Amino acid sequence: MVFLACLATYPVVTNIGNTLIGSPEGDSYEMVWLIWWLKKTLFNPSLMVSTIPLLFHPDGLILSLLNTQIGAHLLALPFAVTYGPVAAYNIAMIISLALSGVTAYFLGLYLTGSRLASLVCGLVWAFFPNKMGHALSGHLYQVAVFWLPLYVLSLLRALNRPTIRSGVIVGVFAILVASVHMVHLAYFLLPVTILMVASDWKKNRSKYWSRNRLVVFGISLAVFSVFVYVAYFPVLKQVTSGEMEYMPVTGLVGFSVDLLSFFLPAPNNPIAIAFPNLRDLSGAVNVTFNESIAYLGIVPIMLALLAVYNNYRHLVRWLVLGATTMVLSLGPLLKVGGRVIETQIDNITSPIILPYALLANLPFFEWSRTPARLHATTHLVLAILVAYGAAILIDKFKVKWHKLTITLLLIAVIFLEYLVVFPFPLTGTESRKVHAAVKTESGAILPLPVTNSSATEALFGQTINEQPIIGGRLFRDMPKHNMIQRFLQEIVFETGETKGDIIRLPTNTERRDVLRHYDANWITYHNLDGSVGLQRPEGLDALLGPPIAIDDKIALFTRVDDFDTSSRLDMVYTLGSNWHPVENWNNTPTRWFYGNGEIFVYSALDRQAMLNMTLIPELELHVVAVKVNGELVVEISAGDWLEFQTPTFPLVAGLNLVELVDVTGPRAYVGDLRCAGGTTLSGAFVVKTECDSGVSDTRMISLGVQDLEIVSAHPLVPKQGQFAKNISLLNSYWQTELNAGSPLRLTLYWSADEKMRTSWTNFVHVRGPDNQLVSGIDQQPMVGGFPTDKWSPGQVVAYTIVVPIPEDAITGKYTIDVGWYQWPSLERMAVESEMLSSQNNLLTLGEFTIR
Repeated sequence: MVFLACLATYPVVTNIGNTLIGSPEGDSYEMVWLIWWLKKTLFNPSLMVSTIPLLFHPDGLILSLLNTQIGAHLLALPFAVTYGPVAAYNIAMIISLALSGVTAYFLGLYLTGSRLASLVCGLVWAFFPNKMGHALSGHLYQVAVFWLPLYVLSLLRALNRPTIRSGVIVGVFAILVASVHMVHLAYFLLPVTILMVASDWKKNRSKYWSRNRLVVFGISLAVFSVFVYVAYFPVLKQVTSGEMEYMPVTGLVGFSVDLLSFFLPAPNNPIAIAFPNLRDLSGAVNVTFNESIAYLGIVPIMLALLAVYNNYRHLVRWLVLGATTMVLSLGPLLKVGGRVIETQIDNITSPIILPYALLANLPFFEWSRTPARLHATTHLVLAILVAYGAAILIDKFKVKWHKLTITLLLIAVIFLEYLVVFPFPLTGTESRKVHAAVKTESGAILPLPVTNSSATEALFGQTINEQPIIGGRLFRDMPKHNMIQRFLQEIVFETGETKGDIIRLPTNTERRDVLRHYDANWITYHNLDGSVGLQRPEGLDALLGPPIAIDDKIALFTRVDDFDTSSRLDMVYTLGSNWHPVENWNNTPTRWFYGNGEIFVYSALDRQAMLNMTLIPELELHVVAVKVNGELVVEISAGDWLEFQTPTFPLVAGLNLVELVDVTGPRAYVGDLRCAGGTTLSGAFVVKTECDSGVSDTRMISLGVQDLEIVSAHPLVPKQGQFAKNISLLNSYWQTELNAGSPLRLTLYWSADEKMRTSWTNFVHVRGPDNQLVSGIDQQPMVGGFPTDKWSPGQVVAYTIVVPIPEDAITGKYTIDVGWYQWPSLERMAVESEMLSSQNNLLTLGEFTIR
């Protein structure tokens, strides 16, 4: 088996200490880091596996989930001590493949009594395509599944002869299976145990629950429960506290098995390559090179059918287990030939829902976006059926060397069928010399850009230089944990040139001071596309100078130390994600955000602050929630191109995250928005902007932002009026002088104080010099686009009302009144004001002059 494992992963055996099994797009670097970290915690009593101070510097990371996934890496530990983590990872991969064959051999031998048939069983389990696909991805925990056959073997023995010893052994093997990866608990231990115990109970229902069996089950459960409590209880605590909210992810459909994948070899299998049409079809079906490969093999299927044909009743429990996991591995929706199959009933088209959809949102199941990993259990069942079928076939030959010949032939054909690629892809370690240069001086490493590839490369680098990383990644992206890294990316990538933007850009001195504050002594820039040569952002060299070490994949910079030590860092902010490039609106830099516009704010001390900005609406209304460090400050409904100031909010010393969250959701817009010239919510913009009518690009947009500034808190201007307990008028403004016939543009800033269950009509009256009504307008807010029953308590709603002024209006002073009434009763909302005069439930705002 070792020889076949080396052959399947060839050519790694020729350079086992300098290359890694698996594609460069996979997780090999992460697996090497896990081996290195386990070794480091073993020899340093002050460190714990789940507490990692060297990632996400300076905060560190606590990840209790690591304690549940060290089983496979323990296998590599002795080799890591002797040969280092790179060789240890490769050796662990090869040994895991070989041991899988050995343990499946013993299971097959127990079931069939045939040594030759058990060899075929071992081969099927050692090298089945889904496992080798995971080897392509560097998933050691999906390759190190050699404990699974031993759990089945121990459970069979315990069911046949229930003793205390057998109960303990079952519990121990359950622990060993669950210690490799938690997915094996849900996708293997649970279905295997339930179906095997159920089938055993069915054979002898009346006398099944004997004292011996209850003791065995109790001991097994007790032994396993100790591990679950120690390993999983800390995980549960982190889950309930919200610390692991990044674990549930999307991708269930993509990482499910396509029905055709069971019958198609991997796209790069030597047989598939020989038939281009077969290869193309397999490529369309197996959309991921690891998870979705589920080929059963022609010869294994034929052997399994032979077994079922000759001994159906004896194999029913295996058929039920295999069919169950096979259906579940298809995921929540049926896919055939690379597309989701839909059905139409009464003019309603919907996808075909499969049983896994019922499991998808259960605790822990929601963390796994990979139903295809259930295929491991399916394939273990297939290996068992192959053992039975091979035993029947081999027994038909009476001569010993004939038996051996047919066995070797079966092994050779199945091995060829199961190859996913040959030679096996490898991940290089050429960047070692760059990472080794960091050893010359202590300090944190900032890997850029913030991508999965740079994070995993930095993990590999840490196994060499052992310096803390600002950022990181384990199992999933961790947006909340890498906020400092994303902030520093914006700090470093800015060109440092004086150019227009919606914020004041930090100076080079401020940028360097921020890097010094976070101890970012080293910055690595990683190639994004793998092409030869590094194309670095313009601001990188300008800030840090040329790299001190470089290869085709990575460049290493050191922080420049000629800082102005007299400077004192106070407040620096940069834009984060989801901002479009700068545009010119009325000679003012403008950016549109979509969905969730981020602003990173570094503050040297705790303070109270306010956010000033100008918002530009698109054609439809978008409600924006302003959040600071996750806490809602205010919601704003901008119906016109207007200035806004938020209420006071706290900034903590260090890094803060300000978010402009589009509550309504971004909308796709085609073309240049400046050409629209206004909005349906308040009419045409007063200012005309140049636009490019030839633009036909589609982009997601929420609101435009100008002049964004964070200022120290100061007392707010008192509100102008209070309408009942429902609405406050915060501010208003209009033209102070008009020509007769020109419309009055009255901008009103309201605050919703309580939830209103009915719609109120906003009205404006204009009285002339003789105090008589000259003009007015009645309308729902934003021309009916945002009635008051949709306002939320605390929300700021601002819009402009255009009031026509007669062309024959005489010169003089005119007065503006505003109020609310309800239709059809015409009952007005009561109003009070300490700043302005009010009567008859009308609030008098002020005057303007007609010339």
